[in-house]
Amino acid sequence: MLLLLAWLPEVFAMEYTNGFALQTQDGEPVGFMLGSPSFKDEEGDCIFMPMPGLTDAGSRIGTLVARLKAAGEHRWLKREGGVRVTAGDAPVLQVDSDGLVRDGTGAVIGSALAIPEQD
Repeated sequence: MLLLLAWLPEVFAMEYTNGFALQTQDGEPVGFMLGSPSFKDEEGDCIFMPMPGLTDAGSRIGTLVARLKAAGEHRWLKREGGVRVTAGDAPVLQVDSDGLVRDGTGAVIGSALAIPEQD
């Protein structure tokens, strides 16, 4: 899996992605956020998938990814140069345009790498 994350482009381009690889602030992969339709649209739905074999989240972002996966599908909207994920009306996660990942309170909990769309 680390090979996949190393292959992803360094330039953050959410308008050209179907999803994000999510990692801790130390760069440890914790899972994925997958959107439908593509994040080049203005809004849609998304799901979260923890890394296979990740049994103990061990980080704020890992715990949040596991909790969001268990809760099912979520709504996303483009907001303030990023993608905001909500549960009802409450923000639960935001991917900023610079790749930082924030929890619902706005605290930075990790980073995101855009997964490029395949032709």
